Amino acid sequence: MLARAAWVILAVFHVGAFLFTVPITISETPDYTSISQGITHEEYLTGLAQIGISPSGYIIFHQWQGVIVPFLFLALGLFIFWRKSDDGMAILTSLLFILFLGPLDTLARINPIWTVVSEISALVASVIVFLWFFIFPDGRFVPRWTRWIFFLLLAIQVWRIFQPDLYEQSFPLIAPLIFGGILMAQVFRYRHAGAAQRQQIKWVVYGIVVGTVPLLIFFVVYFAVLNSQPPLTRAIAVNFFGGLLWEFFLLVLPFSLTLAILRSRLFDIDIIIRKTLTYALVVALLAVVYFGSIILLQQLFAQVIGDRSEIVTILSTLAIAALFVPLRNKIQDAIDRRFYRKKYDAQKVLQKFSETVRDETDLDKLVAELVNVVQETMQPRSVSVWLKKEDGRRRTTDER
Repeated sequence: MLARAAWVILAVFHVGAFLFTVPITISETPDYTSISQGITHEEYLTGLAQIGISPSGYIIFHQWQGVIVPFLFLALGLFIFWRKSDDGMAILTSLLFILFLGPLDTLARINPIWTVVSEISALVASVIVFLWFFIFPDGRFVPRWTRWIFFLLLAIQVWRIFQPDLYEQSFPLIAPLIFGGILMAQVFRYRHAGAAQRQQIKWVVYGIVVGTVPLLIFFVVYFAVLNSQPPLTRAIAVNFFGGLLWEFFLLVLPFSLTLAILRSRLFDIDIIIRKTLTYALVVALLAVVYFGSIILLQQLFAQVIGDRSEIVTILSTLAIAALFVPLRNKIQDAIDRRFYRKKYDAQKVLQKFSETVRDETDLDKLVAELVNVVQETMQPRSVSVWLKKEDGRRRTTDER
């Protein structure tokens, strides 16, 4: 009851503050001094135009990036509390969502009196983040000695308040401790957890991977392509695209955490992971084939007829359409063999059994084959088959 009462007070305050700061957030002009000293709004828009971003698109992005993501966190926090207010882990997750991107920073910019409240809220949110990853999904420290790593991280966060500059300088040394401790706790828990908890952990990992992979791809492209651009253009590109992908990460992660907390059975996470791997690889390979074929065929046409041709684009598009299904099947088969071997073998056994059923007429052989299939796919402790006789009695035909 105390936890619920504290949650209600914080939720009412943050929802009211969020609604109050929405017009202010939309109308604010961003500060570009962190990108380059003395850069103006017009220079920033000019730099965006050089990398293909229109001023209107940027204005829409800036106006709503500070509204949509906090609104999503607040909405999911309220939804989790509404669905599972009797679960301590759900209350902690809901509180994390409410505090994580609260409107207190905006209030602090309006009136400095809110600065202390904003700093305390940020400290509490960071502590809850660490605590959440150490005790998810059952609310306990597993193994028990991980609580001492959490207490050490808690002390570091308190030290951050009094020595912020020294904390920033020491962060490269502190980061491995933070992320290494969290990763070690979740790996240990996954190896010793039951099936339900493993599904929950998979949802969290899936959200983190889907959110961070675009960021990694962007930085690869940055070092490969944008590194030759002027320094200001590079800084603007990192600021805009990096910020956009970070917002995407903040949109994906809360959904995966919410599904993990609610223990949803609407989706099988293994199927989603398989499909994500399959279609991501298919899209990547087809993109390489498409652009590679266009470049090679355009050069070939230019040498033969002395000019570029639209036929190249048409042929490449037709080739991609023809390759999609067989390439998808090949990649799916390779992923199943490599990462889902047990499920892949079970599918092969069931396929063989379906062929046997069509051709076999001997009941005893059919039952024996059925028992073998059950043993190979489900691996139970024992298997028995009961058949009903014409007189209504049952008899055991095969038992192992």
